[in-house]
Amino acid sequence: MPAERIGQLLDLAAAHRADLAVFPEGYPFIVSSEEAVPPRLEQAKADLEALPAHPVACILGGYVMERDTPRNASFLIHQGHLHEPYFKRVRWQDEQFEPGTALLRWRWNDHQVIPLICADVCVPWNEPDGRTAQMLGEAIALGAGPACPIIVSTFGADLRTSYWTAPLRAWARACNAPVLVAAIAGASCRQFDEGDGERAYGGGGSGMYWVEGGRDRVWPKAADSVDPAMYVLDTDHPQSLRVPLDALAHA
Repeated sequence: MPAERIGQLLDLAAAHRADLAVFPEGYPFIVSSEEAVPPRLEQAKADLEALPAHPVACILGGYVMERDTPRNASFLIHQGHLHEPYFKRVRWQDEQFEPGTALLRWRWNDHQVIPLICADVCVPWNEPDGRTAQMLGEAIALGAGPACPIIVSTFGADLRTSYWTAPLRAWARACNAPVLVAAIAGASCRQFDEGDGERAYGGGGSGMYWVEGGRDRVWPKAADSVDPAMYVLDTDHPQSLRVPLDALAHA
């Protein structure tokens, strides 16, 4: 568990008055190879609860084992309190895990968010089967809206192309909610097959998607969203601040 680095990043977020820090899908419980064994769910919870209590809430997660079943999970932790985990609902390609069965809403202080993981928000990539309408309905029933953003952790690629932006904007429009996406800045050396070609994992594109006054709003701009950095996003106004991580590079 990279507790020291997580603490450094939360301190940096606090210095910029952030309420929530969101880490990309798989951090810190990344599974780097098919032979790697994810941590047990209870051990993952214990590791997160052992982090020093911090005033900035954060979303972390990755692959865990619930008894003998692999799951892809997100956790919210704030001031040492670990909330109920969210389990990814939608498999991507041949991803192997047991899907979750329901969305949930996390609340802390005066804040609330609805978490999703990667392909959850992009069910339209798959054959239509009613899941998009079902999950949108769940999100709306849980209170998704201007004061309850939807948070998407991902390890995906091409986040600023229509491959992603079409479903992201569909969620933002349907729920009248900001949709925040936290992704991997760098592109992987390892590639995967999709369609007629090969693509890399990651590649940046983190940002906030919203429809305001009938107009799509996306910030930061695509050219400003791909460098390794912390992006401080404001859900009240279409603006952002890019905070370089140079100061932490050798910490």
